[in-house]
Amino acid sequence: MAVITGIPFPGALLPCVPQAPVQLVYWRPVFRERPGPVRSLLRQRPRRPRPGPGPGPSPRLRPAQSHGSPARPTPPRRRPGQRRILIDPVRWRGTPSPDHPAPDLAPFQQAALTDRRLRLRYRHGRDNRVGTYTVDPYGLVNKAGVWYLVADHDGEARLFRTDRALSASVLDQPARLRDGQELTDVWQTLRRRIDDIPAPLAVTARVRNEILAKFLRIHEADLAAPAPAESPPEPEGEPGWTKVELRFRSLVAAEALLAFGPDAEVLTPEDLRQALARKVAATAALYTPCQDT
Repeated sequence: MAVITGIPFPGALLPCVPQAPVQLVYWRPVFRERPGPVRSLLRQRPRRPRPGPGPGPSPRLRPAQSHGSPARPTPPRRRPGQRRILIDPVRWRGTPSPDHPAPDLAPFQQAALTDRRLRLRYRHGRDNRVGTYTVDPYGLVNKAGVWYLVADHDGEARLFRTDRALSASVLDQPARLRDGQELTDVWQTLRRRIDDIPAPLAVTARVRNEILAKFLRIHEADLAAPAPAESPPEPEGEPGWTKVELRFRSLVAAEALLAFGPDAEVLTPEDLRQALARKVAATAALYTPCQDT
């Protein structure tokens, strides 16, 4: 391998260019009297960062925020006592009626949270009878959008709809709750009293497929068997219809099927068919125009 020696001149290097691969060897002069800027930089030592005013890393050593990244949002400050949950018991596009105003849950919550007795002036739903009760509350339950007070009255579990309470006042007396009983246990006992009421009236109906999903959703509690996950097959000779088996507590309760009009037909029992036919005839008579004689 050939070697080329270069002699430095001010601003130039004059090498001899060979034809074979070469290794470049050059001479670097040492400046002692007047060091150049490169050597001056090499002599300088890196400065150590000054410590910050307090504990932790110095602000100069903290990673700088990129110009392209968004600024970190400042969490909002909440006022003490600011509400986190709001309950609006009024249905959509509805207003509370004068007879059934929206319930004030404050006294119910206060009595349940402080374990105090509650005095109720209550209107019953069946006969509109008004009574006054001193109850020992376990708590509140929201069932299908309706608030209920679960409480003991004279040592027996009772259920009170809050929207039927005419007045409610918290007493300065501790609640007399039964030992070993909690809200969940008492609620399950009360719920079974309603759900487990026998429904001896078996009803067979056919429903148009267009409204079948709505029908099953409204009468889910009245189905004799759970609704199938998939659409049941259509009966032979009845395209567009589906048979549904239901159970009701009485003929009066089964008359709710009339709300679907011609989209649902009761097939059995015959007593229910005749009762619905009479209601349809009476309704049609209301809308029949009077003929002057």
